[in-house]
Amino acid sequence: MAVLQPYSVADVLAIVRATPGWSFNAAGVLVQAPGNAARIDSDPAARAWRGVLVEGQTTNFLTHTDSFASGWNVTTYVLQAPSVTGPDGLVSGVKIVPTAGASNGQLRRAYAFVSGTAYTLSGFFKPGECSVARLAVDGGAFSTGIAAQGMFDLVAKSATVTGASASSAAIVEQNDGWFRCSITFTATLSATVTLRQMIDAVGTGDDVKGAYAFGAQMEAGPLSSYIPALGTAATRDADDLALTGIGRWFNAAAGTFVIDFMPGQTSSDASRGILALDDGTGANHITVALRTANNAARLIVNAGGVTAVAGLDTVVASALARHTLRVSYGPAGYMMSLDGAAPVSAAGALPLEINSVRLGRRHAAAPDEYLNGWLGPQFAFYPTQYTDAVAADGFTIRNR
Repeated sequence: MAVLQPYSVADVLAIVRATPGWSFNAAGVLVQAPGNAARIDSDPAARAWRGVLVEGQTTNFLTHTDSFASGWNVTTYVLQAPSVTGPDGLVSGVKIVPTAGASNGQLRRAYAFVSGTAYTLSGFFKPGECSVARLAVDGGAFSTGIAAQGMFDLVAKSATVTGASASSAAIVEQNDGWFRCSITFTATLSATVTLRQMIDAVGTGDDVKGAYAFGAQMEAGPLSSYIPALGTAATRDADDLALTGIGRWFNAAAGTFVIDFMPGQTSSDASRGILALDDGTGANHITVALRTANNAARLIVNAGGVTAVAGLDTVVASALARHTLRVSYGPAGYMMSLDGAAPVSAAGALPLEINSVRLGRRHAAAPDEYLNGWLGPQFAFYPTQYTDAVAADGFTIRNR
């Protein structure tokens, strides 16, 4: 019978992230975690625990993203000093007020886009007297007219996307009346183009009525967590999580891992790792990652530099929903079950000299493929292989 030895998180989990990172605390407030510290994240609207946040490296290409004090062009608006509590719990919400007679107030700046790259432009908004915000990228060299625009109704909590280069727009409720709005689009040419944050006037502007903004961000790929940037673009390093001292508990001949995870929004950039056992290279590894095409969890195994399992897929994992993955290896080959579904299995050799267990990413030879989601609350290892047959302790791989 398997024996589960409990360890504290500090005793078995090593976290490497050279830069600070941000997440939401239990009160729904944006807080900074220092480098090499776990980001325990909560849903800011529901105040519900989401898990340990794991993301790949991302850069916010914009600057002065909270105060908008420099680098942003003034067009038909009055930019007031911070006057309301922002998502970070400080007085950081800046009011954008359309000027008299204007249809909207705009914060504008130019950026040199790279052809073929998918970008996400985002910002936090809170309604004041005005309640419609927009994020837009001008057509310029991309296309005729607006290449991508998201319109966000901060009262109806709705998002509308237009433009030939746009793929999606989203509005997500935060804390204290704030919303994080985003638009994802793909550059069709390498060109310098204007991007805009806009607040629509009620009728026409009057130098008084407006709405609030905070935390502008533009990054390559899907939306990630908040990255403040001052005078230069800012990068948040990847969250590298690994279990330490595996010689105390790991069994190379047979074992079963149980791990809870919640994917972020589906990404077309790369597969996203959940669990990887490796020898520090790509020659020997057991890796489970979400597939790019459909978000199924796929098991791939290399043993001695030779592919032992080319691809074993579970049922599809839904984005922004918590799942439990169970994967086992041993005399019965490999077996995997997602959320208690009937397991899938494959024969294959066991890898050699496993010395690392990585969480929320793929193996050592695939360094950029992270979960971009949340882990926990459950993580367990049993030094025996569970299958679909009932074991002596009464469990199977579906319910262990």
